[in-house]
Amino acid sequence: MKDTVEWVVSSLGELGVNVNGTYYFLYKGRSIIYGDPTHEDTGKPMQVRPVFKREFGECCHPINYDDPTRVGTVSLSDSDEWIPLSPSTHPDAV
Repeated sequence: MKDTVEWVVSSLGELGVNVNGTYYFLYKGRSIIYGDPTHEDTGKPMQVRPVFKREFGECCHPINYDDPTRVGTVSLSDSDEWIPLSPSTHPDAV
């Protein structure tokens, strides 16, 4: 499975993932799939490429809304949407 997921960056600077030929881009905490990936300003197709090493850091870092100086950390009090992450039995799990 890990070989079927490719992390990408768009020519708009968006972080995305290609899963089996479908590109999902991070947008306001959700995913967006472009039906017509044409740049509005140029009329040319959006481009994608693999994410470079450390381009988004070792991982994408969230903003700590309780203390914005602590980039890359979170506070469990910043949302009422926290849920426990279930263990994975996937063979690629670490």
